[in-house]
Amino acid sequence: MSLERWLWPLLIAGLACSAALLARFHGLPPRGTDDQYYYAQARSLLVDGDLDLRNELGSLTPRPENVHTSTEARWDEPTATGLVACKYPIGAPLLQLPFLALGVGIASALGRADGVAPGYETPAYLAWHLGVLFYALLAVACARRFAVRALQLSEGHALLGAIGALLGGPLFFHSVGDPYMAHVHSALLVSAWLAAAAELARGTPISAWRGLGSGALLGLACATRLTNLVYAFALLPLCAPRRSAGLKPMAFLALGVALAFLPQMLAWRTIFGSFLLHSYRGESFDFTSPELYGNFLSARAGLFVWAPLWALGLLAALPRVRQLWSAWIAVLLLAYWGSCWWCWWWGDTYGGRAYSTFYPLVAAGLGLLCARPARRTRLAVLALLLLGACWSVLMIYRVEVTPPESRARGELFGPRAVR
Repeated sequence: MSLERWLWPLLIAGLACSAALLARFHGLPPRGTDDQYYYAQARSLLVDGDLDLRNELGSLTPRPENVHTSTEARWDEPTATGLVACKYPIGAPLLQLPFLALGVGIASALGRADGVAPGYETPAYLAWHLGVLFYALLAVACARRFAVRALQLSEGHALLGAIGALLGGPLFFHSVGDPYMAHVHSALLVSAWLAAAAELARGTPISAWRGLGSGALLGLACATRLTNLVYAFALLPLCAPRRSAGLKPMAFLALGVALAFLPQMLAWRTIFGSFLLHSYRGESFDFTSPELYGNFLSARAGLFVWAPLWALGLLAALPRVRQLWSAWIAVLLLAYWGSCWWCWWWGDTYGGRAYSTFYPLVAAGLGLLCARPARRTRLAVLALLLLGACWSVLMIYRVEVTPPESRARGELFGPRAVR
């Protein structure tokens, strides 16, 4: 408990200071295309009560002229229902609604001195970022819980591993540098779901409310990133003969998944006219030629180049594959799936961001290293955690100052961008 007593305040202070510095560096409004769509969905739901994003996207600056780089329709070409074709899931905007409402309410109480429409004021952007920081801290707590439940680690060691994984990987950037994407929310929900599944696998009785709540975590995770469905493999231990949960508890879990995913289906119905569809129209996979090297080892987008600490965490988790096998199946499937995507580099931003949901497994591995009995080993691990955080800061600097064309050429550090 003494370890946690000083780790939590340090983490909160560090995230807040980093976010404040980066906000001064690049400004508060959403910058990229994906950012603008996520923000526009939440703002439209809150202020207009609909999902017609035309006025939101027209008001954001800069206008998202490069919204689609494949054969998909442009944002200003309407769907069959006459609305903007928004391919991005609804989960993260829904989670951000309370914080955006707080920001809009504060701006309204202050009289909107800047003269802009509701949702585009500085308090609204600040409240959004506050929400993402809150969810990042919650992700740390859930990853710690997963490590404790799945591996029987002490809470202090599990917390240290979870903090190290947050600061040493893409989630740090998306917590403090680019808070408008869905990666923090996705990692949080997957961590919470895996922690809940690990608890159930230990023999905890599955009541109606526990089943509905646990299933809702998976459903909302899928409504945040559809690929999170692979984490349904965490249900398999519940189906083992020695731990068969029975039909009724599994029905409650399935109902929880369906109810939490329902908002996404309603959003698709509103925007596209269908309850179920592939919203990334015209964007394809090549399952015969996965770009594994590019995804994990290239300077342009390789997860283990941008976040070498995550490679260490995954390696450390390997010896416990018997306790973590369902999470490992999901991670391996995601690694293959992401490597087959036509845009395997996932945009010229922080490399490896598509694999943010590896976070709970990485945190568990780092927690195992922190729990090693030898004092020198523990000190070496702490030094590596610190170096991993420093490397993340360096990579964030690279994202902010290196021109996209330099990153596209695979240059780890290119000439400084002209701003």
